[in-house]
Amino acid sequence: QGDINWTWAPQRVWDPRACRFMGKVNMHLPDAWGYVQFAENADDALVHDPLWPAKLGLACVYYAQHVYHDEHGEFASALDKLDDLLPNEIMMSLQCTIVAASSATFIAQVCTDHGIATINEVRYLGIGEVAATVPR
Repeated sequence: QGDINWTWAPQRVWDPRACRFMGKVNMHLPDAWGYVQFAENADDALVHDPLWPAKLGLACVYYAQHVYHDEHGEFASALDKLDDLLPNEIMMSLQCTIVAASSATFIAQVCTDHGIATINEVRYLGIGEVAATVPR
C-alpha cells in the first residue's frame, strides 16, 4: 500500500541531491539492510562487520555516481568529481578510488586492513576481490 511497508530495521540510504541520509521504503536496497546475529545466549558479544565502513562508503559512491551520470552522461573517472555529492565525514576515513569509469559502467574500490571491497554501476558489491578493468 503505497509507502507503507513492513521492515525490521530502518532503511536509510545516502541521497546525493539532498546531501543527507534519507529513509526509504524499499526492500530492494541491499545497502540499507540490517544485520541479524544469532547467539546461544543473550549476553554473547556482538560480532561487528569490519568492512562495514567500506561498504557504506561504496554505497554512497554508487548513489553519487548515478547522479553524476544523470548530469554529465558518463560516470565520474575520479572521486574528486563527486566531492559535492558524497558525505565527507564518511569518505575522509576511507581509501576509496574510482578504478575504472566510462559512459556505461564504473568500478569503485576501498582498500582496508580487512580486505578490498568494490562496487559497480549495478550495485554489485564484491568483497576481497581485485577490481577488473572496464570492458570497452
